[in-house]
Amino acid sequence: MGRGMAANLARAGYEVAGYDLAAVEVAGVRPAASLEAAVQGAAVVLTMLPDGQGLRAVADDALPRLDRGALFIDCSTVDVESARAVHAAGEERGILCVDAPVSGGSAGAMAGTLTFMAGATAEAFERAVPLFEAMGQKSVHCGAAGGVKGWRVLSDGAFGWCARVLSFPPYGNELFKPQLGLRRAQPNRRTSPE
Repeated sequence: MGRGMAANLARAGYEVAGYDLAAVEVAGVRPAASLEAAVQGAAVVLTMLPDGQGLRAVADDALPRLDRGALFIDCSTVDVESARAVHAAGEERGILCVDAPVSGGSAGAMAGTLTFMAGATAEAFERAVPLFEAMGQKSVHCGAAGGVKGWRVLSDGAFGWCARVLSFPPYGNELFKPQLGLRRAQPNRRTSPE
């Protein structure tokens, strides 16, 4: 997803340096040889990582290299503890942190149609909005940093559970049908006014 997000930022006129362990190339993005090279002197660092451990490692390396007042935006869907730890570490250094998991998948990242659910101070959110607009179609300020990750993980889990329950043929798992109020659908019938 990070590739599409970086490409959209570059298309919007932002100067983007990118670092990825997979060494992917993105049109308009200057590849950096290391994480340190990517973040050195940056006004904004944006991350999209697979897990909390990766987020913590990147933040441990990146935050000390940023100037006070820089913006650190994490768009990963990771555990709440990692998000809060990174926010606290950034806050100690005077970095504005935004916890901004996304909805829309890789296709949305490429198309620039992501939705950002952001947890941050009002100041940090306002500074992040132009970046969100370059990468997506909607951004919502959801309160303080850290809590949004919990809602995102919870919503993913709830959707996955519902999808599993409703995926058993025909029309769902027989064990849960009565509790969910499910019944076999009747075909639509047109009636003519007489």
